[in-house]
Amino acid sequence: MKVLAITLLFATLLVSCESSFDQVKECVEDKIELFDMEEYTNQEIGCKFYLIEYEYLEENYYSVGSHCADMQFNLTDCSGNSICENQESAWCVAFFEHSTDNGIVAISK
Repeated sequence: MKVLAITLLFATLLVSCESSFDQVKECVEDKIELFDMEEYTNQEIGCKFYLIEYEYLEENYYSVGSHCADMQFNLTDCSGNSICENQESAWCVAFFEHSTDNGIVAISK
């Protein structure tokens, strides 16, 4: 009985992790389509726009950047909602201090 319980727990965790991974992958694919980008695979960035992924409180957030364009930082969630319009809010300050930068995930074509 104990082995069955452990097996069921492991199977539940595995399905949960795969589901979460699939959601993040789908979100990135949606952002790539929205911004007419392609997956980043170490291409030369130059002055192209790129999409950066962040993780905070087990959620993923995104911003578009460029090395050549002067841009205002705009953090969005997977649904496209702007998150840090007031970058001095307590949530945004905590985000900037504790989020994980997962790096560039997409680049303009």
